[in-house]
Amino acid sequence: MDNTSSTLVITGGGLVGMAAALMFHNRFDSVRVCEKRSNPLSDSNYSNRSLQLVISARGWRTLDLLGLTDKVKARTLQLKGRYKHETDGSEHPEPYSRDGQVICCVSRETLYKLLTAEVLNLDNTTVHFDTEVTGVDTDNCTYFTDREDTPAAESYDFMIGSDGVYSIVSRQLNGESGINRVLETNSYREIRINHAPWAADGFHYWYSDRMMIGSFPVFEGGFSLFMVLERADIPLILEDPESDYLETRFPEIVGLIPDARERFLEAADGVLGSVTCEQWHAGNHTVILGDAAHGILPFMGQGLNTGLEDLYVLNDFLSEDGLKSGSSLSEFAALRRPQADAIRDISMEQFRYLTGKMSNEERLVRKEVDRHLELNNQPGVYASCAFTTEPFSDISRRFRQLADKYKMQE
Repeated sequence: MDNTSSTLVITGGGLVGMAAALMFHNRFDSVRVCEKRSNPLSDSNYSNRSLQLVISARGWRTLDLLGLTDKVKARTLQLKGRYKHETDGSEHPEPYSRDGQVICCVSRETLYKLLTAEVLNLDNTTVHFDTEVTGVDTDNCTYFTDREDTPAAESYDFMIGSDGVYSIVSRQLNGESGINRVLETNSYREIRINHAPWAADGFHYWYSDRMMIGSFPVFEGGFSLFMVLERADIPLILEDPESDYLETRFPEIVGLIPDARERFLEAADGVLGSVTCEQWHAGNHTVILGDAAHGILPFMGQGLNTGLEDLYVLNDFLSEDGLKSGSSLSEFAALRRPQADAIRDISMEQFRYLTGKMSNEERLVRKEVDRHLELNNQPGVYASCAFTTEPFSDISRRFRQLADKYKMQE
């Protein structure tokens, strides 16, 4: 590839897409980012979910390459663990690490605006906001958008598809049969409160037999609360004004937020699920990353970090002249797919644990595994994922071997 005349196109200018532009802009003569949302820096009506994101060791490794570590850390809160809240009002701290290590929490909107501002300062990069990629022809390295002021088809030399779980690029590479979407029957709803008597150095959570509420402190102030419950339970718990489920199972929440039921009912209904794609690339010129390749449940806080790790690994495959001689995107996909599969499974287990979906036997096994790791001075699954860059597949394998051992002893 002749770098002096090459074009990189990034479909989807979300967090991973903007980070990709910063990572690879100097490898190409020009970079185009197509993002269907408006510019968050100039649109006065722009708003994003107040969702809080966790940045762990994998994410920091990539942000360090981008030279953004200090800027991002200045906008984060340091969290040392979880606080499990009981119905009687008591709370139990659960440190993330025996060594006192912390994770960093930042709002999605804050991080997105920071990355956007950095990309807009690049001389060779153009961000087309309010522009959706509607089709990709990977055989001819062309793509189509809904912009009226562009040709019917535009060409590219290298394309990164980072356009989310319903990615156009993923669909082109896989068809519908090659994309496995597993949607949970749960609703995800989020609200924001300005004040709460909870420590701002941890994640707080409450759960019952039918639902979970979690809360992250927000750097800009207050707390972000999310509720996860079965959609079938919405009429009983949220819509029925005679229901006392929240009052009896979550008295602390209702005591602090008397209109919690109404606010959660009015909040946007989010979908939880995972996405697995069979094909990650076309030739050596088109590749998918982040949620476009491997959407996962958010309960380990590794969705963004896994996408940033995709960029970190891809960085070793691209040179000043494009793909390095002797390298292939097949090799890249072979490295990343097992890690995406592993963190998908790990996140599912964490989801089941935090939402009370595990059986008593599974909880006992997990408790024995955690005890074994502690006695042997080894990090647990969460600590391994958050504070190391050890392959997710190795972490998953180690945990499952121990779990199988203790299952046999039951």
